Amino acid sequence: MDDLADENDGWPPVLDSEVDAPVIRSVHAGYHALSRVLAKATREHGLESSEAVVLAYIRSNSGCSAIEVRRRFGFHRSTLSSVLDRLEGDDLIVRHRNSYDGRRFELTLTPAGRIRAGILDSVLNDVELEIAGFTSRAQRRGALAVFEACIAIERDA
Repeated sequence: MDDLADENDGWPPVLDSEVDAPVIRSVHAGYHALSRVLAKATREHGLESSEAVVLAYIRSNSGCSAIEVRRRFGFHRSTLSSVLDRLEGDDLIVRHRNSYDGRRFELTLTPAGRIRAGILDSVLNDVELEIAGFTSRAQRRGALAVFEACIAIERDA
């Protein structure tokens, strides 16, 4: 096992020759795998995974704007608009104009939304813990850096 990268203490083992490999395949495959895991975990609670992550985010960031959510998760405008419409239609969130800047809409949870978001926050945390069981902190920080780079590339395009 001399050819394993020193910083690799997660799963699966990464060979030295693979450390500088292109990330697109892995990010794309990881996105789809995570989408399936989240869909399974959130479906039991009556929401799609995109709705669940948005609801949990609003729980932690009450009063955030739609653009903030979009930047955090990389949603297309139309996708986020549809997610927010469904959450609002299910009486889980409220979109209201900012009292200081009437052009900006703020997102807050309804009482029903707070209950559902609390449950989903726990569900999402369970998935985070499962991922943590297969990776090191350094690997997770690296994944975050790659995600942020993808967002920056899109923003600059």
